[in-house]
Amino acid sequence: MVMIFVDSMYLNVFANWLAFYKLACGNNTSLLELVCMDNVSHVGLEHLGLSCSDKSFKLLFDKKKSIFDGKLTNIWVKRMELVVEYLREGIDLILSDTDAIWKRNPFPDLNKYAFQSSTTTFIHMKNGSVLGSEVVTLPPSDIIASRAWWPWPLYHRWGACVCMGFIYVKSSPFTISLFNQVSLNMAEQLFNYSNNISKTRPDDQLAVNYQLLRWNISWANPDMDVEKNKHPDFGIIHLS
Repeated sequence: MVMIFVDSMYLNVFANWLAFYKLACGNNTSLLELVCMDNVSHVGLEHLGLSCSDKSFKLLFDKKKSIFDGKLTNIWVKRMELVVEYLREGIDLILSDTDAIWKRNPFPDLNKYAFQSSTTTFIHMKNGSVLGSEVVTLPPSDIIASRAWWPWPLYHRWGACVCMGFIYVKSSPFTISLFNQVSLNMAEQLFNYSNNISKTRPDDQLAVNYQLLRWNISWANPDMDVEKNKHPDFGIIHLS
């Protein structure tokens, strides 16, 4: 499932994304889960021969279960709620922003790393010095993401961050636990922001990367570079 949030103000941006998607992946749009943020989006998508997801739309605006009130301040909180909902149902997800243009079909690479083992070299360092390295075989990946600079402190620490503008998430006990914790963290951030306890707005990319830090992710390459994106880098989290 490819989950995309659609806003009536940015329908033209989505139409552009859709044109590139069809060039890269063909005209089959059955994988698209289009989450409309307002009623006007329904009409706009109909002109493109598409429709909003009734399920996601109901989840988005269910006042008994959702804190979403149509404001961009908490749309990222709601997106994370939806991610957790679908992961719990056993559905693998690709989250794609409408400005993350698909210039080629990503599915061959995603299938390669999500369902096959990978071999990479882990470089062990301490206090900036290389202690040694080892070649390891890794299990199939639960998360595959593009690179980002944000959040800045972690970019400077790691060399690149996980980008939520294009990310594949496999439904697994690990990802359900991770994104559920992220969802709880973001709900708390929204409460603190709304009540003037904190000036930090909820941000899913911020929340995901800092949760990876809390869970002591180890990157195989200590010199990971956000701009060297032709070769994958691998991260491991050891859960007790």
